Amino acid sequence: VYVRAGQATNNINFGIPYPAIVSSVIISGRVTDDDGVPLENAHVKVHQVHPLHAQVRHEKGNIYSVWTNSDGYYKLGITYHWFTLPHHPLAFIVSAQKRGYKIEFYEEKPAHYLADILWAYTDTVFTDINFTLDPFNLPNSISGTITSEFGQPLANAVVIGANASTGEIVFDFTNNFGE
Repeated sequence: VYVRAGQATNNINFGIPYPAIVSSVIISGRVTDDDGVPLENAHVKVHQVHPLHAQVRHEKGNIYSVWTNSDGYYKLGITYHWFTLPHHPLAFIVSAQKRGYKIEFYEEKPAHYLADILWAYTDTVFTDINFTLDPFNLPNSISGTITSEFGQPLANAVVIGANASTGEIVFDFTNNFGE
């Protein structure tokens, strides 16, 4: 493009091509209670973590969510647009929660840092990612609600506990209701 002093050169336009590769990840399953009763309106969250930091699990990533239907089933579809083929898999941590029940991570893990990771590549379908939620009133447990100074429930607040006998430290995150 030639530009001369004192003159404007117009219509030098650039276009970014639409991504050439579209892929999807589908995650589906069912949420029930201990007796196998389907839990309607349970909140299933899919937290995408960076695959290079998946074992650390502290890096913030995309969070997708869906609610279960009256039979306890859910299905979540995530679409990705790539400019080139992905060089690494996608990593997801999946959890289910419902008011009055403990949060559960995939493969019956009680906490985010213990959760099994779903590794996905282009066009991956995960089925039977199921959850069996335990009620809060189990023996040897503590429960409560964390709220803001205005009484609003605080989601994803960190709760830390220590076993006075063994010194074991455990932590968890509050659900959408601050529980």
